[in-house]
Amino acid sequence: METPEKDPIVDAVRAVREAHAARFNYDVDAIFKDIKSRESTSGRTYVYWPPRRVSSPGERRVHGRFKEAAGAVSDAVSKRDKKAD
Repeated sequence: METPEKDPIVDAVRAVREAHAARFNYDVDAIFKDIKSRESTSGRTYVYWPPRRVSSPGERRVHGRFKEAAGAVSDAVSKRDKKAD
């Protein structure tokens, strides 16, 4: 198998990330606090979206909503047909 070429941008980002983590002795809590501190003093506006729901194995998304995989669409069609009668 051929080894992929090194990407200099990826290498640079990884080096910065490594140096930042090393400054805080790889303590995730300290790294997080530093990032949040930088956010609050940057003067930029940050947008936070609500967490997205993860579907369980028996569900699927239909028109942006979660429906049970077994018969959800056919149930909706049946209800619509009953209202039309």
